[in-house]
Amino acid sequence: LRKSTVGGIVYFSLVRATKANSNILICPVGEDCEPTPPLDPFRLLVSGGAGLSVATTPFVVTNGGMNEIMVIQEPVLAIQAQYFGDASQPILALVDSYGNAVLNL
Repeated sequence: LRKSTVGGIVYFSLVRATKANSNILICPVGEDCEPTPPLDPFRLLVSGGAGLSVATTPFVVTNGGMNEIMVIQEPVLAIQAQYFGDASQPILALVDSYGNAVLNL
């Protein structure tokens, strides 16, 4: 974290957020699922001496590009050359390098 002060205003650099505002939607086979609403926007809380603090206005952090496929649920009871049963379907998520769900490819 770096900071510089110019005219009484502090400027920060190298600040980064790694948690995106998104939910992974897991919908079992054969069920209709409604996406959950996005998480509440983030706010930064800045505190200083003498108990002073201030929160930023809300902001949203979007996910990065797809980095890997994450296994959410492993398949079970697999039989050679047969489809997995409905209850044992694998569930996968496309995630960025911080484990956030990638919602748009």
